[in-house]
Amino acid sequence: SSPAFRPAGSIAVMGNLCSRRKAEDPEKLNLLLKEEFAWNGLRQDRIDMYYNAKEKLFDEYHEKYKLDPDDPAWLNKVAEPEPKEVVKTLLMRRAVALVHALMPLEEEKPTLLKLKQKAIVSDGKWNAFQEAEGECHSELAAIKAEAQLLNIPQQAVISTAVQFYKSHGLDWPEGGDIPCPKGMPRGTKVTWTGSDGDVPSGSIGVVLSGVQNEADKVKVQFPKGAWSFAVRELITVSDDVCDPPEPFKNGMKVKWVGSDEDIPAGEVGEVVGGFPDGRIRVKFAKGAWAFSGPELLNEDGSVIIKDPRDEIPTIHPDATSAPVFQMEVTLNRQKGQRMGIALNHEPPLDAPGRDSQPSALMISQVINGGYAAEYNEAQKDPDRRLKPGDRVLAVVDASVPKEERKPVGGDSKAMLEVITRDGNAVTPLVFIVVRPLGPPLRFKMGQRVLANCGGELGWKAGIVVRVWEENQQKERVPYVIQLERPPQIVMAPKDHDQYVKEAPLRFAVGDDVMCRREGGWHKGTILKTNDKGPDGEQNAYRIKVEATGKDCWAPADSNAFIRAILRFNKGDKVLANVDHNFVPGIVEETYGPNFCYGIKLEGEDKRVTAPFDDDVFVKAAE
Repeated sequence: SSPAFRPAGSIAVMGNLCSRRKAEDPEKLNLLLKEEFAWNGLRQDRIDMYYNAKEKLFDEYHEKYKLDPDDPAWLNKVAEPEPKEVVKTLLMRRAVALVHALMPLEEEKPTLLKLKQKAIVSDGKWNAFQEAEGECHSELAAIKAEAQLLNIPQQAVISTAVQFYKSHGLDWPEGGDIPCPKGMPRGTKVTWTGSDGDVPSGSIGVVLSGVQNEADKVKVQFPKGAWSFAVRELITVSDDVCDPPEPFKNGMKVKWVGSDEDIPAGEVGEVVGGFPDGRIRVKFAKGAWAFSGPELLNEDGSVIIKDPRDEIPTIHPDATSAPVFQMEVTLNRQKGQRMGIALNHEPPLDAPGRDSQPSALMISQVINGGYAAEYNEAQKDPDRRLKPGDRVLAVVDASVPKEERKPVGGDSKAMLEVITRDGNAVTPLVFIVVRPLGPPLRFKMGQRVLANCGGELGWKAGIVVRVWEENQQKERVPYVIQLERPPQIVMAPKDHDQYVKEAPLRFAVGDDVMCRREGGWHKGTILKTNDKGPDGEQNAYRIKVEATGKDCWAPADSNAFIRAILRFNKGDKVLANVDHNFVPGIVEETYGPNFCYGIKLEGEDKRVTAPFDDDVFVKAAE
């Protein structure tokens, strides 16, 4: 089953990213509230329905998108919009139920407070009222947190719920509580066998609910609205199918630029959907297939869309250096054991002018049966394994005492001599390895950039966390970017200003910051931006260090060199977001290499990290 996306139960109903529920006996509390103060109460069925939908969505897509239940933003990695729309609808129904409970309390509170001040209302009744009000505010906080995870403005979800409640009452959308017919559960993606102006041929809808007193019908949400349909009129579609991307429309007539035995040259097909990766689903006489936009033509043979990436060079003209991954590898082979790697001199031994330049050893093959293959097998992290293409820049004989160890580098022949000396007797050996990750790029890992997220999100600031990674289509993309808000991962398909660009500087002259200096973090003040350092190189910031009064420079606006001052210090008590609940803990580490806080959980032998200094991940203990 899916992870626990809802907190354990009690009357104080809470949602994801919030405090644990109270431990009191719910039956006892319910009885107390009913005796002392009558109110509408929260709708536990709607809360359960919401979390059931989230758990179902996680179960359905966690393998496809490698979803991590510990990632509070896992929903953003699901590309399919329809199931998320169902979750959003259920969250709105949950919010409408909250309005139904909270609005009367807010209206009654001023009168009740006056009566309390005049000792007309008993302490028991006033305490019961506050208990009810507290439950509502806890539910409100939970709904806002869930809205944030679904990229819904927090205030918008409540204001919209108030409008729906005033217009439709508790039952929005109409019939939302009616069960669906067997075989057509809520959330099923369907297409209508008919078509009209509201539901064009190929439109994808999502089943919302059953229909009152009509067991063979369901209510379906299509892009232009929700209507009731007989189950026999609907066809379930693959979870991968969605509406086609612009400028394609369902029902549009197109031709394929190619031809084969299934699709003869010139045959006209009809667009009947799309896929999250941007492909278009087209129905021809013999079946339906997926195509990229540039593969399709208008019915008259004219071009519909050009692929803008085809016109963008792989290497940006401002890219200065190829990204590399560097590591030290300790190889503790048996004396006399062959290393089991094929090494090439780079540059080759017969290359003109070779002796006047540094040289390295390039791994061309890892040979089965050798020690390198054993080493690779023992590495859990695949990035730590030796691979063809890796370059050995230096070799260290680690069999001698530490004070006598000297790296041998820059000379491939000298390095090879150390590796093979005395019949492979030298062990252990330390390799200084550099792995080229891809062509040159403008931005480095850890650098802050703006990513074009499209749609309502637009350009968002984030940190480059990986370079030259494969996307879902097995295409290598230049940047993997961790957005600051919303906290999710995006990929830039090209190193081009259309997709990613340099972010404006975070800090201004006079701002207090933390700067990295001499292996630690020190408080300082920004003196100047875009300043040249003593070596004449351009830097993002010039900073006066508070402790020493001396100036230092941050070469880039990167968390590796400069950060905002964190809210919490070591030893502070905080609430950490763990498994979508806030859990008490103590800050043990600050300014980590890829996180803000390392937090030891209270009463547990467990440590978690907060990637951003944000209430989504960590907040002050109450």
